[in-house]
Amino acid sequence: MLNIGGQFSPNENGLLNGPPQLWAEQLAEMTFQYGTSAFILAVDDPATIERFAKEVAPATRELVAAERQRK
Repeated sequence: MLNIGGQFSPNENGLLNGPPQLWAEQLAEMTFQYGTSAFILAVDDPATIERFAKEVAPATRELVAAERQRK
């Protein structure tokens, strides 16, 4: 498990600072590099939590599943 925080923005600005697809790619990479199996979003903003749940989490799961199928 890993506590994470970040900021959604239209442009890539580093780790977990950019569009949802960037977050998903970075979280999938963390899954493979460090074996992280769960992410805890450490924010209290309802809009960020909702966006993470609707966009980032499903995209991350898809990226991880696709990579595992290739191996």
